Amino acid sequence: SRGATLVIKPIKFSPKKELKLNSTQLSLTMEGREKKFRGIRRALNNGTRQKLIKLSNIIQTNLNKHKSLQNSPIIINPLTRRNKSLQEATSFSKEIFEDKEECRRKKREKLTSEERKSESRFEFLKAFKTDIMSHK
Repeated sequence: SRGATLVIKPIKFSPKKELKLNSTQLSLTMEGREKKFRGIRRALNNGTRQKLIKLSNIIQTNLNKHKSLQNSPIIINPLTRRNKSLQEATSFSKEIFEDKEECRRKKREKLTSEERKSESRFEFLKAFKTDIMSHK
């Protein structure tokens, strides 16, 4: 089985516009045109919440530069093959791009020091209520 696909769904979906992210680059594919964004690889390779927040900031910055892509899905594929936490993730919410600091603060307050120690690398998926789709 191939790795899970993380799909961050916007308000509207257009099949002509797609933002694909892999471990090497963020490729912007829109009606045959491709543009690559830098600064992605390190953020994906280190799967911490802080790195994901940096990654979401990079994505948001690029989306802001390309207004036509604002309603496009962001597809992170594959995130990892060994990540069991993917199944536990719930539906998408806009927190991934909004109130990131507030989201982190609330999460920290909820965790006891014991829980914080055992917190897995991919707990941020639950914090950001990410929607997961498997490969067909």
